[in-house]
Amino acid sequence: MKEEKIAIITDSSSGLPVELLAKNDIQVINIPIRVGEKVYREGVGLDPLWFQAEMAETDQVPVLEQLPVSVLQEQMNNLRTAGYTDALYILLSGGISPLASKVEACANLVDGLKVTVFDSLTAGASLAQMVQLAVAMRRDGCDVSEILTALREYQGSSATLLVLRNLRQLNKHGYVSNGSTLVSNILLRLKTLALFDKTGRLVMVDTQSRLKTLYKEVTKRAHKDYLNLQDRMVITIMETPDRMSTDSLDEIREQLTSTFPKAKVVVKPFPPSLITITGAHSAGITWGPDWEFLALKKN
Repeated sequence: MKEEKIAIITDSSSGLPVELLAKNDIQVINIPIRVGEKVYREGVGLDPLWFQAEMAETDQVPVLEQLPVSVLQEQMNNLRTAGYTDALYILLSGGISPLASKVEACANLVDGLKVTVFDSLTAGASLAQMVQLAVAMRRDGCDVSEILTALREYQGSSATLLVLRNLRQLNKHGYVSNGSTLVSNILLRLKTLALFDKTGRLVMVDTQSRLKTLYKEVTKRAHKDYLNLQDRMVITIMETPDRMSTDSLDEIREQLTSTFPKAKVVVKPFPPSLITITGAHSAGITWGPDWEFLALKKN
């Protein structure tokens, strides 16, 4: 029997640095972003600060462009040629992007390569944690099935909350719901707190106008997880490149560090692809188990 060789592929919304991707043999799909007639590729010459400013000024509603089948097939062919037997795709939530379903539809195009698609049901920092968990388990000799089990465990004990400053994109593309119907136009002027639900869609939690609401919501929702995880918990604050909310986010970071003293609290950038979906000047917080803890637990 041919020895299993697993390729791990994610997309650029994970925000993982180029150096980390190269060091850990992680393949990446650079998400194309269309603004009017222009198409940019996340992670390829797209300056996040410039893009943030462009997003705030443009009258066009940016969208995540779908990848052609030919691009995905070429990537899969290259993986097979490189000797990979399995390709594990860990991707941005299917609730806000068609990428996962598009890759799944291409899964049987290349003979000799078994393609598995894992829908993260989230974005940003949580997606990055899942990818790093998968890489660590691959390095330790785990197979795809074992990796998927660990990813589901992480998925079940993590969450992501976003503060949305502008619901124009979400409302246009139907990415947000209040549990049953799309958000009303009357909310477009408000700062809305949204949560990724179990299907990977963004569900409206609150329409408070202050970032402090985010701290209160995280404290309420993360308390039980913290009691279980303690120093094995990671809380990640995601902020946009212009740092418009720096003072408020710094205050929230101090509060979270005080409330959850044993948890690791870090700050990561908000990826351009997520800004495309949530709108300019958004922010987010994600929490869950440290991927290193889960990787050790599986060995």
